[in-house]
Amino acid sequence: MAVRAKAKKERQADTWAKRVERYHAILRDQSLGAGLYLGKQGINPATLAEELAEQLKATKQHVFCYKGDVVLSDPMVDWQTRGRALELAIKLWGMMPSDKIELSVPEVLVNRIIEARRRANGDGATES
Repeated sequence: MAVRAKAKKERQADTWAKRVERYHAILRDQSLGAGLYLGKQGINPATLAEELAEQLKATKQHVFCYKGDVVLSDPMVDWQTRGRALELAIKLWGMMPSDKIELSVPEVLVNRIIEARRRANGDGATES
């Protein structure tokens, strides 16, 4: 009995150790970059391109109930899925600029901030 319990405990410890090792390997791969992590998962630019090509041809069907019967509509273009796939493809190929937020700050406010910084630094330059 004690031998079986010991063997079971060793098996569980070994399994737990392997899980921890796999977890740390995933973290290590992710820190090296998304490309390496995705590559190990079997995701490369070719597979992404194939999947995006399928999504760019997306269609959908609606299901209706008419007089107690189930009726399927003709296949229609799924513009939402196609749009998301197109946006993702553009982002992946680096053709979409990063999202930039521009703020317009009144010049008076900028001058006040500059004055406050000068006073805090002890420059003694004050404008009123």
